[in-house]
Amino acid sequence: MHDCQNGNAPLHKWDAERYEALPLPHVEWGKRVVGWLELTGDERVVEAGAGTGRDAHNRLLDMAMLELRPTCENCNAALPPHSTEAMICSFECTFCRACVENILANVCPNCGGGFCPRPIRPKRDWKNGDYLGAYPASTVVRHRPVHPVLHKKFAQSIQTIPPEMR
Repeated sequence: MHDCQNGNAPLHKWDAERYEALPLPHVEWGKRVVGWLELTGDERVVEAGAGTGRDAHNRLLDMAMLELRPTCENCNAALPPHSTEAMICSFECTFCRACVENILANVCPNCGGGFCPRPIRPKRDWKNGDYLGAYPASTVVRHRPVHPVLHKKFAQSIQTIPPEMR
């Protein structure tokens, strides 16, 4: 029997491995709270918990991971996670290869940057649980058709500058 009122509370040794294995509701609570924040990407994160850092690490992975957007923003063509036709700019604006080459002239209509092929997230868990099943592609469609005349004028003003120099 311990007398907590007299400062004689029992001491317990912290067991991080046991804590790590617990299905704790605070993980979902934390995701909801962080989801309310309007983050810009230049914030600093402090893990001030008493656990292993797992929850902060996983949340940071969710925030840093490509969304793998489902369609071309211009023509709305399907671009599933395994598509080799998906092209992205550094802000992950997503367009199909045909639109990038034939309409956009490798100039992102949103930022003016260039495009590169979107990486393909593995379907299978080859290592550490980092795969499409654990981190699924976005289902949010961002259909924002480009005005061809306005974009052509914009693209012509910068397309002679290589993307790495823009």
